[in-house]
Amino acid sequence: MRGVIWVLLALLCIAPVVAQTQVTLFYGEGCPHCEAEILFLNGMQNQYDINLTMHEVWYNVSNRELLNQYADKYNFTISGVPTTIVNKKVIVGFDSPKKIGAEIKKEIQNCENKEKDSCEKGQNEYITIPLLGQIDIGSFSLPILTGLIAFVDGLNPCSLWVLTLLLSMVIYSGSRKKIFLVGFTYLMVTSIIYGAFIVGMINIFSYVSYLLWIKIIVATIAIIFGLINIKDFFWFKKGISLTISEKFMPTIFKRIRHVMKQENIWALVGGSAVMAAGITLVELPCTAGFPVIWTNILSHHNLSWLAFSGLFLLYLFIYLLDELVVFTIAVITMKKSKFEEKHGRLFKLIGGIIMFILGIFLIINPEAMNDLGTVLITFTGAIIGSILFARWWDGRKKKKK
Repeated sequence: MRGVIWVLLALLCIAPVVAQTQVTLFYGEGCPHCEAEILFLNGMQNQYDINLTMHEVWYNVSNRELLNQYADKYNFTISGVPTTIVNKKVIVGFDSPKKIGAEIKKEIQNCENKEKDSCEKGQNEYITIPLLGQIDIGSFSLPILTGLIAFVDGLNPCSLWVLTLLLSMVIYSGSRKKIFLVGFTYLMVTSIIYGAFIVGMINIFSYVSYLLWIKIIVATIAIIFGLINIKDFFWFKKGISLTISEKFMPTIFKRIRHVMKQENIWALVGGSAVMAAGITLVELPCTAGFPVIWTNILSHHNLSWLAFSGLFLLYLFIYLLDELVVFTIAVITMKKSKFEEKHGRLFKLIGGIIMFILGIFLIINPEAMNDLGTVLITFTGAIIGSILFARWWDGRKKKKK
């Protein structure tokens, strides 16, 4: 019965095949004229019903072969990038929206006339998912990639440590009402500030993500953050570490004790909100790596506002999922979940390995993250491998003792 329900839901979600004007762009990574045309074509998507597909050819061998196939199909000589194909017309180069841009726009407008059967139409099969809107089946790995990155991002020792410390002090008061108010306020403020940081990143990357030096910077940050987190598995909080600095600990303890003394409900909620905001800003360097990577990947997809909003909410929900579990257990059982250093070290190892791999992908082959199989193998392999290695390493240390 459950299988039948899933089949019915899938049939309800899958929309008919939609014919759109096909615009195909072959570009080179770091080419300034290509970057200008990409911005122009993104603007065209907001005005016309086009299916835009882009292929990087300087570093991607398979895309170069695809360009050769298009050259044979449309009988033209490859002379450089950007090369744009619309209405079966090949346009090479891009100078400005007023010149070559106007030529591209004219061809798109011609294809908007449904009587023009000679235009090449892009057959775009998509599924409609609640909150996410229309998602192209070809890039269906994006929601899964979002969920996996958010999940690993949520396994953050900084945030979990603060929440368990906070809940332990509230539980000591014996008031389930206080536990709910303090915990709920903390999670809400954390999600708002973290969400604002993510929105800021996507706004930046939506304009500059196609610049080669930006990709190199993001990839370098990912690799460095990944190596630091891997280091923390072996030497926790020693040397450079992406954890809350010891100098902030006394202040955090002081603020938590001050909040717990509040008897007035509004004073308790207000104090919790201020404390949560301060702690979130302090721990942001500890948690910023994955949002930077995710927003950079997201900026390369031509998403509607609705689709981005859905992915954004999905990221925040899964990011907070582990904290929601800890919070729910505390509210129901009046007991805090035990969070130890060994858990923090394991989470650091998992996050570090995945961040390092994503950084390498961003440099070598960013399009690999569009492949569902690559995404699943990368994350499951890193998680399972980290757990097995951590058990072996800790067992080895015990034997030495």
